[in-house]
Amino acid sequence: MLAPWLAQPRETSRGMRGYHPSQLQKMTICDPSAGSGAILDWIGEHLRTTHDGHRSSYSKNLYACEIDPEPKAMLQGKNYKVIAEDFLSYEGSHQFDLLVLNPPFSCADKHILHAFKTVAPGGHVVSLLNAETIRNPFTETRQLLAKLIADHGSVEELGQVFLAEDAERKTDVHVAMVRLQRPAERDPLDFDFHSGRRGTGAAGPELSEDTFADALALQDVIGNMMVGYEQAKQAFVDFMRARQALQFYGAQLVSYQQDILEVATEAISGNGTHRASYNDFCDSLNQSAWRVVLEKMNIQKYMTHQVRSDFERYGRAQGYMAFNKENVASLAEMVFENRTTILDKAVVAVFDIFTSYYKENRVHVEGWKSNDRFKANRKLVLPNWVRWDDWSTPRDLKTYGSRFKMNYHLHSEYSDIDKVMCYLTGENHDTCYTIEQALKTRFDRLGKVYPGEQFENECESQFFNLRFFKKGTLHIEFKEELLWQEFNLRACAGKQWLPEPEMKAYQQRKRSPFEPAPAEPEAEPMLASPALKALGPAEAPQVQSIGRRLGGVGQQLSWLDAAA
Repeated sequence: MLAPWLAQPRETSRGMRGYHPSQLQKMTICDPSAGSGAILDWIGEHLRTTHDGHRSSYSKNLYACEIDPEPKAMLQGKNYKVIAEDFLSYEGSHQFDLLVLNPPFSCADKHILHAFKTVAPGGHVVSLLNAETIRNPFTETRQLLAKLIADHGSVEELGQVFLAEDAERKTDVHVAMVRLQRPAERDPLDFDFHSGRRGTGAAGPELSEDTFADALALQDVIGNMMVGYEQAKQAFVDFMRARQALQFYGAQLVSYQQDILEVATEAISGNGTHRASYNDFCDSLNQSAWRVVLEKMNIQKYMTHQVRSDFERYGRAQGYMAFNKENVASLAEMVFENRTTILDKAVVAVFDIFTSYYKENRVHVEGWKSNDRFKANRKLVLPNWVRWDDWSTPRDLKTYGSRFKMNYHLHSEYSDIDKVMCYLTGENHDTCYTIEQALKTRFDRLGKVYPGEQFENECESQFFNLRFFKKGTLHIEFKEELLWQEFNLRACAGKQWLPEPEMKAYQQRKRSPFEPAPAEPEAEPMLASPALKALGPAEAPQVQSIGRRLGGVGQQLSWLDAAA
């Protein structure tokens, strides 16, 4: 399939075997029905073995489409750029030099026609298909394919190649191979102004001492310089206009930390072809635009560090998908449907932080069958979460004292705890008085602390009472029992630790205790009943009060209430 572009062997000056550069090295290649990536794997391995590189370095210009989720995940794991699920619906803007296909034989004709439409001007399409598709052109698409082959390519019958021992899926189908090349019409990316060495060729001879001796040559050189001078000024005007247009249209597609001009500059500086630079820019812009979409969903606000890393990894893979209305809507729907799951993973992650240091941070619940299941204590001990002694010798410490500091290796853990508490309570994390803020404020007020000196080691954040010690230990205590119980309930439910009755009750509850109760419709006055009318005015309000208590929303005691 790829023989015309493969690296050809050559003898080196020392008699060793080498290779001429492969054309595949500079090509942007796509497998529109990639499966698990067998064809792309082969291309990457060929380039690695013939060009002394690492296989991953050649995946930059290898793209894929795959509709099956499992193989798609495998492709992304190999760093191939998955740009679409269903290739037949792909309408992206990438410029491909080569599309190599092994499509489903039932619709291979449609895939080849769409590939010819997708490949860049002058680019190639190579595809396997059932030979019967060529032999019996009884459908309109098969007839279109036959005409396309007659005008722009060739077909070769290969026989029953999938009966070979190394075939992944054996079949006795007779296979054909189609080769097509799209006409090299005007390429919008073909704007090479080079015409040989500077000062020669179309620009004429160089301006030199010899030129000054020849009046005719001098006029020619000066004339060309004047033309170049005017063209350079006009090119600069075009550059300013293009630069401003890029900033205007690209501003909403990059985050506040990015500059669209930097994205463009990085793509151009890749030292590839114009087509490769354009594809690099499209990839970077795609990545950035998807990142902006995810930021606007605000789903990362309550994510822990680990969950955020997983989500960003997903975002990077998603970033190669075509940026269009359908894909954005699909992502928004996916995030919305999985929002609770994503945030509940954050609760479990913080639960693991709390219970991973000391056994005393765990409370076993009576009646549970396994000792491996527990809840987090209301008071928790976190070792090495603060720092005090930064001096190398006791003498220096005694002489100069030391300031309390945060353990900045645990910055993510500090942030994760407050994010989860805000998620559970519905508080705004942007205005939350966090553990980190409370400790920094106390540390600043303390200043230097000397060995043996008494100091105020207590403070409080929005959700916790805090105590810190010179040995580096931090004690935190939930200020509200209700939040402590809700945290344990959500974490143990996320770990599937709840006994069946409690899990069922948790799944059926309509709201958390921190959510406001829905407005209830006004009930008819109970005095309207004949029984109440018979009561005197003194008895009636008492009965109404009882009725309200019984008719209101009840509270179900959970396993946490019983164990507290």
